[in-house]
Amino acid sequence: MAKNGISKITRQLRLYDTVISVKNGAIYSPAELMDTFDISLRMLQRDLKDLRDSGLINLKYHKASDKYIIAGSAVFDDTASIRRKQHLMRLYRIGTLIHSLPSIDASDFAS
Repeated sequence: MAKNGISKITRQLRLYDTVISVKNGAIYSPAELMDTFDISLRMLQRDLKDLRDSGLINLKYHKASDKYIIAGSAVFDDTASIRRKQHLMRLYRIGTLIHSLPSIDASDFAS
């Protein structure tokens, strides 16, 4: 478990959900994502690498705008160790399920 009490895969899936919910090209700055998820820059970089290596999304840092941008399609890393492949496959499966679900407005449930 991480210091904020959530597991690695949960944090990565929340990061993925946050990133895919933005419709324009520029995503977030590293500082915004680090503050949102209460993680270090190195942890953010590792999580984004896992999302890329799982084949979900490929983000690159754009230095001039200090933002991450979508940079082409991501490809699953077949060269990973067996244990890492298992994590990446689990991340990909759950991530694609999240992406395929319809978005629901919480106000629809308020009475």
